[in-house]
Amino acid sequence: MSTTSAAFAVHAEQVDHDPRALRWVSMSTLPGTGRLVRCPGSLGELLDQDWFTDALAERHGLWLWLRDDLSWSGVGQQVRRGLVGALRAPDQWGFEDATEDLIRVVLRDVLAGETGEYIRSHGGNIEPTRISADGSVELELSGACSDCPARGITLHDRVESVLRERLTDLGEISWHNAHRESSPQRLFHLLPTRRR
Repeated sequence: MSTTSAAFAVHAEQVDHDPRALRWVSMSTLPGTGRLVRCPGSLGELLDQDWFTDALAERHGLWLWLRDDLSWSGVGQQVRRGLVGALRAPDQWGFEDATEDLIRVVLRDVLAGETGEYIRSHGGNIEPTRISADGSVELELSGACSDCPARGITLHDRVESVLRERLTDLGEISWHNAHRESSPQRLFHLLPTRRR
């Protein structure tokens, strides 16, 4: 595979909680983030023909929700070819702000995956309690996470760093313990709050 074609390589990841959705992961950075409203070529035609009920772009992944009368086994290769072609014309993509929706989807994916498995394997749980339009997130810690002296490190190294890698508009992340009266605590930030 040449360097040029490798830069446009994409693969699909199944979304466990939603069989209509796939996350198309790209080795290259997508042309923008938010709700996809315009893109070039055959992918743009599929978007215009309402093949997708929603399309959200994070830094290296495009989330597509297929309409009910189509199946990924039937159209997946066509979508892949369209996405690879569209990546070759980054200036022709258009996005709307969808900060809250995108953070909600990516956070759910992170907490359902390897990061969440690690937290649950230690008897803990983390749930979002607030996601704001400015990109700020409040998390609730429960189980063993509530009183764990390493919770700040886990939140930063296992949750915040992964979210910041995937999301450009992530704001401040704060947390509070479940079943306790406490004010949200701000995570220490070694990473910048926003990347543009």
